[in-house]
Amino acid sequence: GFAFRPAADDEVSAADTDSYELLETSKAVSILREHYAFQERLVPRRMFVAALQGIEERFDHVLVSPAISLNGDIPGHAVELPDRVTVQMRDQTATFDISKIDDLYQMTWKLMEVFEFFRPAEVDLNRMEDAAIEGLLTVLDPHTTYLNEAEYKDMKLSTRGSFGGLGIVISVRKGKL
Repeated sequence: GFAFRPAADDEVSAADTDSYELLETSKAVSILREHYAFQERLVPRRMFVAALQGIEERFDHVLVSPAISLNGDIPGHAVELPDRVTVQMRDQTATFDISKIDDLYQMTWKLMEVFEFFRPAEVDLNRMEDAAIEGLLTVLDPHTTYLNEAEYKDMKLSTRGSFGGLGIVISVRKGKL
């Protein structure tokens, strides 16, 4: 993905340094574009709505409307998606035009726009981004998941070591074991 940072000698205002680049989301999107086996399932608008739903499911103070059920959605038989979605976070509400999200990078930029509008606290930012990534992956297939840094470290620890086997097959032949 793209992340634009100012050069070291550029003068930067305080507002510029708080930008929400969503670097993990950009990395995930880049990996999907390059390596995901079922490219036809990468439907950016659908993934964007799923990302918002992922945030909504994890955070009580976030509400997304209209309510759209993507659970029964089958690739190739897409649910009718609205052109606009409204997001409410605590006492702030904004409506976002999603009609022109035709590319995964446009989807990422629209997510950045949502984060920029609501400006979540640093404590929530990483958790919200993780929830968005997890959400957008839910509409791909049941086997594609996102592991944040802590989950990845735990997985590496639990799978460290070696697996072995003898390759023995036990069966019954002519009535004998």
